[in-house]
Amino acid sequence: MLAGGDSDTYRKALENSNEPYLNVQVCTADGTVLEDDLPVVDGIITATLNSRVSRQMQILMPEYLYPYEPTDLLAPYGNFLRVWQGVTLGNNDVLKWPTFFGRIQRSEINEQNTLAMHCADRGQDVVDARFQQPRNANTLNFIDQEIRELISDGIDSPRFGAFESILIQVSPKTWQLDRAQACDEMAKTGGALWYPQASGEFTLRRFPWTVASDPVVTYYDGGASDKGTVTWSGPSRSREDVWNSLTVTGEPLDGSPPVYGFQQDDNPDSITYTGSFGLRHQQLRLLSPNSIAAAQNAAQLNLQRLTSTAQGWTWRIASVDAAVELGDTVGLKARGQSDIQIVSGMALPLLGGEATIVGRSRSLTPLEGVGL
Repeated sequence: MLAGGDSDTYRKALENSNEPYLNVQVCTADGTVLEDDLPVVDGIITATLNSRVSRQMQILMPEYLYPYEPTDLLAPYGNFLRVWQGVTLGNNDVLKWPTFFGRIQRSEINEQNTLAMHCADRGQDVVDARFQQPRNANTLNFIDQEIRELISDGIDSPRFGAFESILIQVSPKTWQLDRAQACDEMAKTGGALWYPQASGEFTLRRFPWTVASDPVVTYYDGGASDKGTVTWSGPSRSREDVWNSLTVTGEPLDGSPPVYGFQQDDNPDSITYTGSFGLRHQQLRLLSPNSIAAAQNAAQLNLQRLTSTAQGWTWRIASVDAAVELGDTVGLKARGQSDIQIVSGMALPLLGGEATIVGRSRSLTPLEGVGL
């Protein structure tokens, strides 16, 4: 959760009627503000916890702001939009946090004669910045250092936030074309995700649903507490995205034979135990592992990710919680149930009203696998 988001003042403001705060700015890549407090007709920010592009925004503004000249502020040729959301308190103090920072991708006049824009976060910049020529990996780097370099070499003015240290040495390889895929490769090998946060800062973190952590905040419905902000909630269970067996193939580019790592959930106490759940097997091909031990480690880290989606919740809250961040561990008390969820998705309306949060369950049960 963003700093200050767990304060009593802010949480109480969300529990009661409040005046939503919104400020949309036009910025350069380094965050320099070019225009402040733009008028907004409507819009929504959607966020999903995955590597690459995690946040996108659809925003409507008055027609007169359409960029008829390619050098106009809202032309999709270089400028960014930053969004601040929060609440205005009764004494006119504002509690606010960034909920979006990304480049303008498209600007058009729609049938309602308003300026409609689509924006994507800085992950899209990394996707767009393909290698201009083959790039050799720096074998002196650890995985987190290599991802920083891959991002920094491809885009202008990158900013970095909390970045997990992954002390796995980068093995020899040559990246051919896709910079974002190279970052994916490095992150998956270390059991992690890379993505831009709401502030625009890149982060690297272990799969958050495989790490024990205390909830930063708890959401309640009306039946669970008189301070409930949850207006609707619904749990779901599915086996469609759950896998309990994984083979990782490492294919070194130095001519060495491929290496293999295998991990399977053979723990009878686990919900996804192969004996009762049934065998669901996946294969993952990576360039990074250059030894059986490295491939086995990657298999173990990624199987924890693949066995973690046994239950999720979707819930709506009465107003936008601007301080909640993707990957946060939160409590949920709703429908007479109590659960811990990892925030994996959000839909935040710009002009206030109900916001949607999507969560996924944690997977902390030890796995018992056999290495090849």
